[in-house]
Amino acid sequence: MKITQRVIAWSSLVALLSLSATEVSSQAVKLEPLSGDNSRADLGNYDFDINPDHTKAVTGPFKFPRDADDAVYGIDVSHNNGVVDWSPMTPKNGVQFVFIKATQGNRFEDPQFEANWRNSKKSKGLRRGAYHFLSAGVPGTEQAAAYIQALKNVGRLQKEDLRPVVDVEWDCAKKCAPGQDRWDGYTTDQIVKIITDWVTSVKSATGKDPIIYTSAAWWNSHLHPDSIQTVPVWIANYSAASIKHGPPSIGTHFYAAWQFTDHSTVGDGMAKFDANILIGASMHLLSSDSTK
Repeated sequence: MKITQRVIAWSSLVALLSLSATEVSSQAVKLEPLSGDNSRADLGNYDFDINPDHTKAVTGPFKFPRDADDAVYGIDVSHNNGVVDWSPMTPKNGVQFVFIKATQGNRFEDPQFEANWRNSKKSKGLRRGAYHFLSAGVPGTEQAAAYIQALKNVGRLQKEDLRPVVDVEWDCAKKCAPGQDRWDGYTTDQIVKIITDWVTSVKSATGKDPIIYTSAAWWNSHLHPDSIQTVPVWIANYSAASIKHGPPSIGTHFYAAWQFTDHSTVGDGMAKFDANILIGASMHLLSSDSTK
C-alpha cells in the first residue's frame, strides 16, 4: 500500500509569525571539512534502541519511482552518502526535492556540500535546499554564520531554492548511547536560545523562514512540546505506528514534511537515501520565502 494511503489527515501549514532578527557577523568564517559525524541512519537506529517496542515501517527499500504515488516526495543527502549520482534524481522518478547537508557547528562544512549543491542543479525539475546540523553548546549566531558562509561560497540561496533547515537532535561524538548526547548538559531555555538565535539569524540573512528538522523522541525529552511553535517542523520517524497513526506529535507544531525511512533507492541505483514526504500538496510548504 502506498505511504500516503495510510497517512492521517494533516492540518495545512498556517501563517508563521516573524521573529526579530539576530545580527550575524559579516566577517568571513573559515570552514573546515567535516568528518566523523553520525549519519541519519545511525541516529535513526538509536531512536529504535531507546524505543525497543517500536518496529520499522519500511523494512525493505522504498523504491523510487515504483513506490512513490502522486504525493510530493524528496530525499536528503550528506557526505555519508558518498558521491551522489544525480542523473536519476528527477520528478519523473518521483524525487521532487532534496535537502543537502551544508554545515555543522560553527566551523565545519560537509565536504560534499559544494559538489552536491552544484550537481543537484543539473537534475531537471529537482528543487534543492541546504541544512545545518546544530551542535550543542555552540552559540546559535556562530552556527548561523558558518551556514551563511557556506551558502555564500556557492552563490547564496536563490529565490527558487527551498527554505533553510536546522537539524536539531542527538549530538553524539561517536555512536549514540544513553548519556552520550551533548545536549543533555543544557537546560530547555539554553537549547531554545541556541535554536532561535540560529533561526532568526538565518531568516535575516536569507529572507526565508527556516524549518526545524527533529525527532519527537529527542524533542520531547529535551524541550517543552510547544517550544518554538511558530517554526514548522520536518519530523523524522521510521516506526510502523507512524504509518498507521502519523508521526508522534510535538505539541501543536505544524508539520511541513515527514522523513519515514532511511532506506530508499532511486531508479536502478543501489545507493540508499533518506526518503521524505511532504505533508500537503504544494511545494509552497518548503519553498515560500515569506510568512504569508
